[in-house]
Amino acid sequence: MSSALADISLNVLLPIFVGMVFYSIPVGQLLRNHASDGFWAFALTSSVLIIWKRKINFFWLFILAVLFILFEFLQYSCIIAGTGDIKDVLVYFIFGVIALSLNNFFKHFFYKLKIKK
Repeated sequence: MSSALADISLNVLLPIFVGMVFYSIPVGQLLRNHASDGFWAFALTSSVLIIWKRKINFFWLFILAVLFILFEFLQYSCIIAGTGDIKDVLVYFIFGVIALSLNNFFKHFFYKLKIKK
C-alpha cells in the first residue's frame, strides 16, 4: 500500500467510518451528536493537509474554518437541515486542531520514511 493511500485510509476514511458508527448506534447524545461531527471535521482537515502533502496551507485552513462556521450558521438559520449550535463549531475546531497537531507526526511517518521492500 502506498504511503498516501495509507495516510488517507487512517486519517480520512477511518474517522468518517467511526463518525458514522457513532451516529448509527445507540450511544449517548454527546458521542452521537458531537463526536461524530468531530471525526468528520478531523477527516476534512486531514484531507486538506494530505492534498497539500501535509504542508500547511493557511488559505485552505482559513476556508475550512469559514466552512465550519457557515455550516452551523446555515443550520441555525434553517436554510439547511440540522440544529446549528456553537458546541458543534467548537467541536469542529477542537478536532481540526487535533488533526493539525498530529500533522508533523503523519508527515514524518507517511512522507519522509522510505518503506523498504
